[in-house]
This record gives sequence, C-alpha cells and structure tokens, in this order.
Amino acid sequence: MTHMRNALPDLAYRPTISLLLPVYNPERAWLVRALDSVMSQTYPNWELCICDDASTEVQVKEVLELYERLDERVTIRYLEENANIVGATNQAFSLASGEFVGLLDHDDALTPNALFEVVGLLQVHPEADLIYTDEEKIDEEGRSLRPLFKPGWSPDLALSGNYLVHLSVYRRTILEEIGGWREGLDGAQDFDLMLRYTERTQSIHHIPKVLYHWRAVEGSVALNASFKTYTHERARRAIEDALERRGMRGRALDTHLPNCFRVEREIEGQPKVSVLIPVREGADHNRCVESVEHHTTYPNYDISLITTATATLKGSLPGHATVIRVAEGHTRLELCNAAIGHATGEYIVLLDPDLEVLSDGWLEALLQHAQGEYVGAVGGKLVSREGHTLQAGLILDPEEQEDSPQTFCRPFNRPDAGFRMFLHLSRNCSAVSQDCIVLRRNAFEAVGGFDSEHLESAFGDVDLCLRLREQGYLIVYTPFAEFARHNPAPPTGLGPERANYVRERWGEALQSDPYYNPNLRWNASLSSTLGLLGLDNPPRVAARGSPAAGAAESA
Repeated sequence: MTHMRNALPDLAYRPTISLLLPVYNPERAWLVRALDSVMSQTYPNWELCICDDASTEVQVKEVLELYERLDERVTIRYLEENANIVGATNQAFSLASGEFVGLLDHDDALTPNALFEVVGLLQVHPEADLIYTDEEKIDEEGRSLRPLFKPGWSPDLALSGNYLVHLSVYRRTILEEIGGWREGLDGAQDFDLMLRYTERTQSIHHIPKVLYHWRAVEGSVALNASFKTYTHERARRAIEDALERRGMRGRALDTHLPNCFRVEREIEGQPKVSVLIPVREGADHNRCVESVEHHTTYPNYDISLITTATATLKGSLPGHATVIRVAEGHTRLELCNAAIGHATGEYIVLLDPDLEVLSDGWLEALLQHAQGEYVGAVGGKLVSREGHTLQAGLILDPEEQEDSPQTFCRPFNRPDAGFRMFLHLSRNCSAVSQDCIVLRRNAFEAVGGFDSEHLESAFGDVDLCLRLREQGYLIVYTPFAEFARHNPAPPTGLGPERANYVRERWGEALQSDPYYNPNLRWNASLSSTLGLLGLDNPPRVAARGSPAAGAAESA
C-alpha cells in the first residue's frame, strides 16, 4: 500500500474514474463495506456516482448522506419511483464526468489497489477502451469462496455468456455513443452492454489479479444463478440481438449451465469440405472413416486417406473414402501439406486415424465457426476411451520442456464442465491440435501451410496457429464436436535443433498465453514436491455428483 501511494506522483496519466453504484435496499453492513472499499482506494482520482432507486429502508439514506458529507467526490441522486437496475444505472451514469466508468454493486467491494492497477495498465496502454480484472466470490463474513480467474479477451466465449462481469472499466465516450444500458434487459444489462460495447472497439485488456469481491448472500446470483431465473432468457435475448446486429444468422441454445449458451450459427451455403485422414501404422483408419460417415449429417464433403506412394493399404477402402498418395519419404507435415494441395474442399478437416467421431452434427459444429471471417482454425474436444477429457484447446506454457504446449484442463471426466465451465463452452485459444483441426483453405495458404522445413510433426499445429494469429486470425475450440482417442501414437519431442528454432521463432509468444490465466499455471516447485511424494500426476477428478466428487474437489 505504501509503495502504491509513493508511486502516485510518477503516474504520467491520471484519468478520473467514475464508479457507478445503483442502490436499492441493501443491508446496512454491505452498503457500508462497499462505500468503504471506494474510500480506501490508493488511487485518488475517482468519483462515486450513486443512484438510490427509491429505497424504502430508512437507513439507506442515512448511510448515503453520511458518506456524501464525508467526501466531496461522492454524488447522489434519489429517485422517487423505482426504475429497476437499468434505470438506476443510467441515472448514476448521467452523473459521471470521468474519462472512464467502472461498475460496483451495492453489496460488493473493491480491493484497495483496484483503481491503481487499472490506471497502472493505462500507463502502458493509454488507448485501452475496456479493462476487466479477475474477481472472487466472498461470503457474508468476507471469507473467500472461490476466485474467478479469467482468460484474455475471447469474443467467442463472450457470446457464450458474460465472463467479464467485475471489475469492468469502460471509456465513457463509447458508453455515451451506444446509449448506456438498454431498457428491458434488467438482470442481463451488463452482458448486453458488453456485447454492444465490444462491437465498437477491440482495444480490450485484462488484468489477471483479483480486484473485486463479489458477495454471495442469500438471494443473490453470486450465490446461486437460479435465484433470478429471468436473467437466463434476457441473456439469450442479448446474444440473439447481438447476432442480428452483426449480420450473423443463428440462435442461442441452452446448455445445462445457467446463463450460458451455445450459439448455433447458420452455415452459409454448402461449401465443400475435404476430410483428410493420414494413415499411420497401428491406427484403425477404417474405424475412423466409419465413424465419420455414421455421424456426418452435412451433405457436401468427401473423405480421403493420405499415404505415401509406395505404402500398401490392407483390405478394401472403407465407406466412400478415396486415397491421396504423395511421394515417399515425407514427414507428417509434408504429407499434410501435399494432401491439402490435392484436396478440392474450400475447408479442410485433418483427423488423426486414431480418432473416432462421437457426436452427430460434428462437422456443422466445426464449420459454423470456421466460416467466421477472422477465424483461421477450429478444434474439437478429444476424450479417452474411458471418458476423460484429453484436449480442449492447447496452452502455451514456457515451463514445459522443449517449449511444447500443454493440453487444456486435464484430467476431467467427460461430463465435467471444468474450471469456469470452459470445457463446455465455445471459446478462443492459442492453438488447437492437428489431431482434429478444421482449416479454411485460403487462410492456410496465406500463411504458407505447415512449416515442414523446420518441423516434422511435434509443434507443427501450434506453429501454424501462431502464424495464423500473427495475421489477425482467431483460433476456436468448440466442445460440440467430440472425438474418442483409442491408440495414440507415442509422443515425439522436438529435439535440440528444432527446440532452438521454436524458442528463437516464438520465444516471446510462448511466455504468455493470452487465453490462459497465469494464476492457473501448474507451479513447477509444487510439481517437484508432488513428484517426491509419488503424486507427480494429478489425480483423476470424479464425475460430478458421484460419491468421490466431493472428496476430489476438496483435494
């Protein structure tokens, strides 16, 4: 705290932040703590804009008037009739004069360094239009229930539900341009605002620090989303309105998670899709082909097995598969590049022969994302034969040997939603596995395909995705295309020479994965300690609702 106060004179950019606080009959203790959390900010250039939404409890006005007398930065407007959360927030917003606007609920609290951290980011990124932070839920006694660690800006995840929540700080001029909070969206008003706001800017930054305490009290959404069931339908409306504004035909379908949705987009036309399966010794490509044909409902596709010119395929070709033969001696990446050159599809699906398709409509689930103008690659969800999630996007972790990526959220049972429900929601990630990847041909060709000159197989998918991201493309993971892995090929390392190339080419990018919160990283020293105890592999997580689930989650 002392360090932050001493650093204040060195801040070159010191904007005023207007905090909006709509109030309606909160308990006195929670309101006092919310107000005290603002008064305790180490960054002094703030104003607190309060709108009392016709509270009926006498102590509310008593508390507000006390703080208004204590600090001239506090401004209050009292409404004679209840305007609900949207009306009260807009009234509070009308009092704001700061360059940026932050949101605070009447029973929550900011950490003392919250605004200092926001302004600290603005010293480096003064162009930022939206800044959001991590948060945690706390109980009535102020004890932490669980932290909510968030990824960087993920537009696909944002269409699944409001993951930004608290603390979010917006540039006031853009809020004015979009007309503030929209009537009729009470309960999902901040979600709707975020969707409309982010259509105006992509200058969005995340601070991976817990700077907001979200109080989970009886009757609050923080404790149980089912307390306000109407918010679910209003969130659906916010999404479908966003799709209409963006010219995207589709609908928001329910998941089994409250206030979370699957956006099912209509596929434009019937573009040709080529499904390519590289043949590999020991893998059952027949099973792979049969599962593709059994579960595929999309009409315009073909299947080809990729092999070398001299290889012999055992037995007859399964289903309607054809064979693409390329010259002898190619590595896997060379094989894939050559086969894609022969394929006729506008979109390419690469499937490892070890995989079995599990879900009907899998190709539509992948293609609806791949058709996005700024999407370069899409990957699905890979599970083991026993039903454990193996891959749901790839993480870039510099602590891993030879700079190879980790698989995301392992090990969870197939029904488990994972941390922040990320396994069950479509979202953006840094890379997806070449075992199951959908590519738009023109994007693939624009970056030169797989880098077969410097890589053979390992890291080829990550390298491709990173080059796509360099060109402004997004990488998407969807859980609605599922595949079972049967007999995986032995893992292959990069080797010293290729590892050096990867470090030189991607060293900076590997140091920070924007879609993976640094607070979730597997700690190397903890890993070492567990290794000494014989626990170097994390235990399997029991299925939710099973007798072992409580013990596993407690552990």
